[in-house]
Amino acid sequence: MHESDPVSDDVTGMAPHDEFEPPLPWQLGFENPSQALRMRDAFVAYLRIYGCVEDDYDTAELIFDELVSNVCFHAPGPVEILVEWHSRRAMLHVTDAGLPLDVSAIAFPDPNDERGRGLAIVNALSATVRSTTYVNGKTVSAALPIWVR
Repeated sequence: MHESDPVSDDVTGMAPHDEFEPPLPWQLGFENPSQALRMRDAFVAYLRIYGCVEDDYDTAELIFDELVSNVCFHAPGPVEILVEWHSRRAMLHVTDAGLPLDVSAIAFPDPNDERGRGLAIVNALSATVRSTTYVNGKTVSAALPIWVR
């Protein structure tokens, strides 16, 4: 700093808390949903770039796996994955061409059932789970336990 430069009170170089600029979203599309499952490492790497060290990346990865696996089993066809940040929290959106889904009726299945736990797991691990229906598909969204630094 030159002697003639004004002195700044902001020693952090960061914007004030109320001027939060969210990170760029992470978005991928696949014709085959099984290809999306191979992106779990890239998904977690993206979250680690912006998330706090103490955040729960294992739970975020499990939510990703369950939502994308549901597309593989119940809505074969194209899938779009989007992570964006709302109120400093990561939100995962998985869009497919499947049938509408009532997330208010999600419950764990009978312990002897071999399937049907995916959305119940997501519902138990996420603070918010919602489904939006479109003419040609739906988007299931889940809040992740990842907060931007």
